[in-house]
Amino acid sequence: MANDPDPDVGLVSPPDLAPPPPAAGSERPGPRPPIAGAPATPGPAKPGSAVPGSAVPGSAVPGSAVPGSVVPGSAVPGSGVPGVAAPIVAPPVAAPLLTEGARGRAAARRRAGGEPEPAPEEGQATPAPDPVMIRNGTLADLAELGFPPPPDGYPLVWEPGDAVALRPTAEILGRCAVLNAVLAGVFGAPGELTCGWLERNGLVDDVTEPEWAFLSERKGSGDLYGLHVEALWAFAWVLGVGEDLDPGRYCGEGLAAWLPDIGSGEPFAEWQRRAGVRPRPAAEVAALLDLHYCLDWGHVQALMNDEPSPGVTLPYVIGQRRWALEWAVTFRGPYHQAPPRWDEVDLAS
Repeated sequence: MANDPDPDVGLVSPPDLAPPPPAAGSERPGPRPPIAGAPATPGPAKPGSAVPGSAVPGSAVPGSAVPGSVVPGSAVPGSGVPGVAAPIVAPPVAAPLLTEGARGRAAARRRAGGEPEPAPEEGQATPAPDPVMIRNGTLADLAELGFPPPPDGYPLVWEPGDAVALRPTAEILGRCAVLNAVLAGVFGAPGELTCGWLERNGLVDDVTEPEWAFLSERKGSGDLYGLHVEALWAFAWVLGVGEDLDPGRYCGEGLAAWLPDIGSGEPFAEWQRRAGVRPRPAAEVAALLDLHYCLDWGHVQALMNDEPSPGVTLPYVIGQRRWALEWAVTFRGPYHQAPPRWDEVDLAS
């Protein structure tokens, strides 16, 4: 399948923490028409699909123990598996999960076009913000973060007049629960525990074929799944329980305790009630997607040119978070297809 991890690519082992090598991507055929006010050279909408499981930033690489991920031998995030030590998280890390009434970063609201409107009803699409305005904000953020700007004609993520929405909250929570089970499997939780929990809670249809093969039969390399912790942090931000999505920091503290406790058998429905989610406005999420789309370009160019990666975190942080944002936010317009499955998300830059 499109995002079946490649066990021979993208392994990162501490303490070296070397940036992983590039992998090839492909482009979706068909040019987009020029957009008024956008760079003149047309390009494909979110081109192609790099093979996730490769180490090209933007092909979110499930993987190994690196800063911000859980180190083998530490507690499985949210799994409640006894007899192991607490998670080891290397600085810099993001702020803890939000406390009651707290707000996220002002920069995210600025990129979304000012103070966001109240979230619409579940699943309701709203007009997407001006993509040229958002891209201009992204370019300012790239300069602040030490990333090069993409070239003139680099595609916008959406078109003027498109509508934007988030996937249903229950669907996002289901993806979080699946990734939590996969991480539990990475760090030793047996298939009877992880697959059994998914089956009892009606989540089997949310699991991709490679994920199920890994959990049930240990097919594929477990080292290639650990980096999903950064995708989970992005989902926590989308759901309003993560305070920020700062590209200069690894995932924040408190994530493991927020996730469903598989080891104790916590039901998915019970976790949904205690998760305390307040999904962010779709326009705000779309603005962060545009930023991560362009951050990815900077990482890919550095890898292609054999140059040091820009930014202060490893490329997988941007790749994993972009994967989550690409999946969580949906667009409606003439150039957008139906929302993809998790392993069908386009991640080329």
